[in-house]
Amino acid sequence: MLFTACVAPSISTYTDTDPPIENGGSGGGSCRANAFTVTPVTPLIQLVVDGSGTMGDGMSGANSKYDAVQRALYSGTTPLLTGLQTKAQFGASVYLSSGTCPSFHASACTINNMTGVKNAIDMGYINGTDPLPEALLSLHDGFGNVTGDPKVIVLATDGTPNSCGNPNVDHTQQAVDQTLANYNDKHISLYVIGLGGVDTTFLQKIANAGLGSTTDVPYYTSNSAADVLAGYTSVFHAVLDCKLTIDGTIDVAQASLGTVKSNGTALAYTTDWVAVDAHTIKLVGSACTAYNAAATAPEITATFTCGSSH
Repeated sequence: MLFTACVAPSISTYTDTDPPIENGGSGGGSCRANAFTVTPVTPLIQLVVDGSGTMGDGMSGANSKYDAVQRALYSGTTPLLTGLQTKAQFGASVYLSSGTCPSFHASACTINNMTGVKNAIDMGYINGTDPLPEALLSLHDGFGNVTGDPKVIVLATDGTPNSCGNPNVDHTQQAVDQTLANYNDKHISLYVIGLGGVDTTFLQKIANAGLGSTTDVPYYTSNSAADVLAGYTSVFHAVLDCKLTIDGTIDVAQASLGTVKSNGTALAYTTDWVAVDAHTIKLVGSACTAYNAAATAPEITATFTCGSSH
């Protein structure tokens, strides 16, 4: 079985402990500020890795393309998952053409799962082909039914896809069709990182389909281990966008009247945080960067005046 239900993550929630604010009011009444419980949004991110034989080819700064992926995620000098595994529910799927094609080395998504990701990817690639369309179909049927939102696939591949039954034919369009099915039917976003000299037309088509876009969106090409690290960094920066839900309702038009703190230090509205909608705020700029870089997520608290919340 490729996927199991994601384990309920141990997501931290924070409640502002500041005393209520008396805002006065006419007629002898008073208006007390609302201190909300804040819960980080933790995306489900499946790290999908091409397991074909060419992933063993050399790459600058690494033993192979496959090794460059491992270094970027968990085995290099600055592995990304060390800090980010507390910010998202990561899983891994290496897709292969061996056995019942496609087959997978897989770990279901959950919080604090760098070990699970490592175990799945360390099982390795084979001297096989690249059945991406069939792999995406399995992801659509499996990952798409996992409870949680948002759901993201980050695909690392080094070649134009073929298929289980016909390894000598370009199956780019079939891979694009499956990517569109993921996005439209199961609301799974997909980002793609090309390893080595991958056809850029293929990468652009997959990238556009992965975000359901009719115009060109970014994709990432890598000719060295440093490029692979930079590609994953850019994708994670886009996905881990520092959104936090609150257990109440705010008036977005009056959100500037609220007070949001990180480990007790007040953050500036628009510079450090913004209101996304009536139930969501978002850290921005250096506040978001610091939040994602922290080994332990900082305590974020939020208090809104009665005029700006209810």
